[in-house]
Amino acid sequence: MHFRLKYRGFLTFCGIATLYIYYSMVQLTADVYYDDPYLQVKRNVVRDTRTNSTINNGTNSTSDSTIVRKSLSPIKIENCTTSQHEETFSCSNISNIKILKSLGHGVTKEVFLGVYDGEEVAVKMVTSKVQDVRKCLQRKKYWKEQDCYLLANYKLLKEMLFMQQLHHPNILKRIGYCVRNEKTSGHVDDHGVISVAELGSQFNPGKYKRTSWEQRMTTTIELLDLLDYFAHSPLGSLMMTDMKHTQFLVVNNRVKLGDMDDVTNEEQKCKTEKECYIDKIDYGIQCVNGICKEINAKFNLHFFNSKIFSLILQSGTSASIADETRRALRHGIKQPNSTALEIKQSLQQILLKYKS
Repeated sequence: MHFRLKYRGFLTFCGIATLYIYYSMVQLTADVYYDDPYLQVKRNVVRDTRTNSTINNGTNSTSDSTIVRKSLSPIKIENCTTSQHEETFSCSNISNIKILKSLGHGVTKEVFLGVYDGEEVAVKMVTSKVQDVRKCLQRKKYWKEQDCYLLANYKLLKEMLFMQQLHHPNILKRIGYCVRNEKTSGHVDDHGVISVAELGSQFNPGKYKRTSWEQRMTTTIELLDLLDYFAHSPLGSLMMTDMKHTQFLVVNNRVKLGDMDDVTNEEQKCKTEKECYIDKIDYGIQCVNGICKEINAKFNLHFFNSKIFSLILQSGTSASIADETRRALRHGIKQPNSTALEIKQSLQQILLKYKS
């Protein structure tokens, strides 16, 4: 028995060590890539850069109607990706963050309110309070107590890697990290794995209904743009497997995804078409070679609508506009081949009508 536990602990350690090595390689590659101006220009030649929406509402919604392409010339690159990767914190200065209090803990990590140079930040660490660790400690099936922190640290590293590779205005911005070792002291001066992100307030659909209908409609359009980005991300089509509104934060009036534990690029496995139903609804998704083909995008649309869109758009405008909005969402999601981009464009037209 002791040998099995020791062996299991060794395998778990190897797994997280492999992830750390991968993380280091991604970081090194990213540093080289983002420091090379030629590669940056070349990247922008083949990439469509989203620009601000032409909807004159004073917000930063994105639009697909305007495409900016960069040419191969030695001029300053606008919207350069390097600006998206500027990070304030590393192991050299992360210990200078002053932790004020805990903001809460969940399955994987605890989030703390920190202050650095007068600015408030969110500090994420795995502690003994998180659910994954507590359950492991209660089972007492570990070789040493430190083993119970490995899975949660793995998930935090995964989130850090996702934030390294995914960039969208509605994804919480990571502003630094430090990976030292496996130590879990809970103190920024020697804790093993620490992630620092911009600070936001908890998103609550019920309370969010108190904002203007225009703001709620804009938020819906922005989140649909996020789903369109997820459908064509650098990591492939992404799915939020366990979507909850508690995974979102509000930062400067923008709703942002702040928890990426449950984001995956794998599609659901199946043996029959019925196993590809979403919430017991048949969206016409086919089981092809044991995989629910292209289920991720529809899965996201279904649950974003049921857990966010349908809640925040319930009232606040004329009956005709509200009905048209609900029909656009319901019809768009119901259609087998509809996309988040198409639904977003429909809602943009409704918002223009509302403002005219």
